[in-house]
Amino acid sequence: MGGRAALLHACGFKNKWDALVLISTHPGIEPENERSARREADRKLASEALKLGAGAFIQRWQEHPLIQSQKTIRPDWHTAMQATRKKHSTNGLATSLLEFGQGSTPNLWPKLKQLRLPVLLLSGSLDKTYRNYAERMQIKLPNATHQSVEGAGHMPHLEKPEVTAEILKNFVKGLE
Repeated sequence: MGGRAALLHACGFKNKWDALVLISTHPGIEPENERSARREADRKLASEALKLGAGAFIQRWQEHPLIQSQKTIRPDWHTAMQATRKKHSTNGLATSLLEFGQGSTPNLWPKLKQLRLPVLLLSGSLDKTYRNYAERMQIKLPNATHQSVEGAGHMPHLEKPEVTAEILKNFVKGLE
């Protein structure tokens, strides 16, 4: 969700950004009927979170195929991530789904061509869905580069941190 938040802010406040790094980011659901269906799915998930409680809901959510690759994160980082997740409240999770889920956030695809700043799109080679979004975004963004991190899934910055750090260093060097 961090990439979506950054992209939303950059589209709304173009003059506040010098460059943008987006990791496994989706700019939004395009057809309104699909956005509506997603809002309904997110409402059901929010209701499930409220019924199960945060801990049980997070356990179930972590089994989603999209984020199975997080099991490859360094054990100490994975432990820290789990400790942070245990601090989430049930109401906070439900509100996040309702207010910031894919169906509730704006479709930013039409705004991408207006972003002239340098953009680095990162995705994991094993995350076909978000790799495809990055490839499509690269076509729409006037000044974008896409890097797919080999052997990483949805969280390349945590799954392959050394490779990701090198890509980020090279991107920043190119800005100077």
